[in-house]
Amino acid sequence: MKALTLAAALATLVAAAPVFAADAQPATDTTVAQSSSMSGNMVMQEAQAMQPAAKTRQQVYQELLQAERSGELQRLNSTLYSN
Repeated sequence: MKALTLAAALATLVAAAPVFAADAQPATDTTVAQSSSMSGNMVMQEAQAMQPAAKTRQQVYQELLQAERSGELQRLNSTLYSN
């Protein structure tokens, strides 16, 4: 059974290979350099987007006080920890 599955997968791969080969364009030195610099920029942008905004202890404490005053902290505690 595994041999039959492997044979079917191989046949599909062989049949689809020309389709993917027709879409490919020959790589030149400038194309490779441009794509590597663009991918480097994308990685940097993604890394920066994933980093949380840096806050000082004072900012976090002020947000805590504001949440306590507005009742938001009490509401969250009653809904999240209602046991």
